[in-house]
Amino acid sequence: MYAARRRQRHSVYNAAAHQSGSQALSFMPPSPVGTTTLQRQQDPNRNNLTLYLLGSHLIANHPQGFNMALYDHEESFSGRAKVWAKEQDAVGFVGGSPTANGMRTGLAISDNGIDVPQTLTQVRQLVQKAVFYAAEVDAISPKQAFKFKNIALFSHGWDTGMSVNFRSDGYNTHVDDTPDFAKTIAAGAGNNTNIILYACSICRGYGVQENWLNGTLQNGGETSLAGQLRDDLKNEGVERATVWGHTTVGHYTQNFALRSFSTTANTGTPGESYAMGNVFNPFFISNLRKEILAGMSQAGYNIAEIDEYKVDKWIYDEGTKSTSSWFYQCYAKANDAKTYKGTNLAEMAPVYPGAVAKIIREYWQSTYWPKKKDAAIKAAIKHFKLSAQGRNEQD
Repeated sequence: MYAARRRQRHSVYNAAAHQSGSQALSFMPPSPVGTTTLQRQQDPNRNNLTLYLLGSHLIANHPQGFNMALYDHEESFSGRAKVWAKEQDAVGFVGGSPTANGMRTGLAISDNGIDVPQTLTQVRQLVQKAVFYAAEVDAISPKQAFKFKNIALFSHGWDTGMSVNFRSDGYNTHVDDTPDFAKTIAAGAGNNTNIILYACSICRGYGVQENWLNGTLQNGGETSLAGQLRDDLKNEGVERATVWGHTTVGHYTQNFALRSFSTTANTGTPGESYAMGNVFNPFFISNLRKEILAGMSQAGYNIAEIDEYKVDKWIYDEGTKSTSSWFYQCYAKANDAKTYKGTNLAEMAPVYPGAVAKIIREYWQSTYWPKKKDAAIKAAIKHFKLSAQGRNEQD
């Protein structure tokens, strides 16, 4: 009986889609479970059908919020933005502006001729309408599916701006625009919204010289566009949002010199290095210290009186002092060798920070560290002036 009802529901869906004259409705699979035939027959309106399909899709597949991708309409940015939008099932639209009938997933949005705050607002309002409508029809919770989860912008960048046209007049996005941008995002911010600025130098800081080592492994960039946007989001009352971006000139999505600015921090504070905050974090360094101390002990040296804080500091210094140091080298090599869901790690890190960090740490454990461990233990023995007789000569 249930199977017969389900076939009937799908039959009604297919008839409604056919009558609408739209083949683009196939962007989401028919899944009107919980919707009666009578409800569907009473609601043959094409816009409502499109909104229902969008809303039910987002509730089922994006309960924490929906994604969006916008790009500088130069050809060099459209390709990667469109791939990202498809991979992340981003909400976009067909036609020149967002309409109920034109809403789709898997589409990136060009900045050509649009007003970014207005477009974000229009899409958000239509998504909210779609999600609430589907939730009402199917008598289910809308969850957070109507909130922003990931908003990604693809463009050129510099310390205080990016080449995405903020307004329809064609002017680039600048630090002066961040208050309006923040206000727009705040209206639809979810429990943990990401604003991902796939653009060069956007997290470096005003007037700060480019430095790959510092930009990858050190915190900073509080005077950058990303830092200012974080501050404005916090001032708008957004409790949990993170602005991501790059600190150097490189590939606009595959640049691993990443920083993030969280609204959980105070305004005006530096952005956090992804490599040191998420990958080689204090917990990782603590475990590495235990491993090195164990290696010293197994080699016959007395480690009882070694100050663990000094070991942690030595590990940090050895891992970060140059581009040939442990952490920078492992991080760079892992980004070259590994992917997440078939995509470059640096590109995926803002969307899946924990999963990407895990891959890099696994690369450290399986590939990088085994080649360095013995030499590192010998270097630590020399640094702390240990003797085989068990005498600890550290200062």
